[in-house]
Amino acid sequence: MATDNTATKIRKRDTGEKGNGGEFGTVQRSEAEVQIATDQQVIDALPRSPGFGTPVLDEREAAETQDFGLEGFAADFTTWHNKDAGETVAEVGVYVPDAAITGTEDIDPFSAATSDEDEAKVQRASVVLDQVLRERYPDADISYDTEEPRLSWQFSEDGLSTHQAMHERAWTDPRGPVTFANEADPGTFGHESLGRLFRERMADTSMISQPTLYADRNPESSRTPSDDVNDAAAYQEFADGVEVQMPSDRNLRAYAARWAERSHQMRSLTEKGHCSTSRAIKELDQVTPISPHHGSPVERFEAYQLYRWIEASNEELAEEWGQER
Repeated sequence: MATDNTATKIRKRDTGEKGNGGEFGTVQRSEAEVQIATDQQVIDALPRSPGFGTPVLDEREAAETQDFGLEGFAADFTTWHNKDAGETVAEVGVYVPDAAITGTEDIDPFSAATSDEDEAKVQRASVVLDQVLRERYPDADISYDTEEPRLSWQFSEDGLSTHQAMHERAWTDPRGPVTFANEADPGTFGHESLGRLFRERMADTSMISQPTLYADRNPESSRTPSDDVNDAAAYQEFADGVEVQMPSDRNLRAYAARWAERSHQMRSLTEKGHCSTSRAIKELDQVTPISPHHGSPVERFEAYQLYRWIEASNEELAEEWGQER
């Protein structure tokens, strides 16, 4: 008797026909209409016993994103099985309450009513906070693709693992999402405060009016005629031994570029427009002329301008953020 591989018979109980419900009815359906459960659906349908772990079987495209479970923070949790690499992967993303950490929650940088000064303050705060986060959580990826920055961590295990095991690993990472949430919340007892770390870093920072998160490899390319006038006038004042005007931001970065290869802080100042005040002065002491008898007149002038600006900028930031010096 030939078998029809293109259709599937249906029991009478499913067709609505009279008679024994277990018998095949007269209605058939094509194989395209038959819903075949996935491996994950079969696993999910099994009864649970104490200690049951749900294996991670879906690949990245089919993986379901769930709430990670951090109280007071938006956080997502996704697990998948990378067949090519033969490993199970979990990713946790936490949306950073940056304004609450920096104390700028009263400023809306996206409002038309926000002043230029407040916008600049938020930008300076975000640059400093970014440094703190990258140093505090070196394994996290920081994304600024949305209005709210996002920290994300990835964890992997060779072979198959379970959702529960991957969640536990992410939850207990000593420099992972839970630690971040506790440190971002100033009321969490027994944990470091990111707000305090931010204020300490701000107190030891010097920066131009518009610092950046990402490096500009050629800051001199944006210099204007007014920068040239500033440079020439300041150099003449320095040569004459009279009060010297402060450098423009572009000139400052150009001066710092001279020592960028020998000073990490000068490289940061050149490329991003900000540096650590204390470390910059220490590094400058090691690489710049320290005596009027050493170095060319231009080198001594640029070193003089860098020292003055670093200290003056730090004083301005301390005043802006209400910090005692």
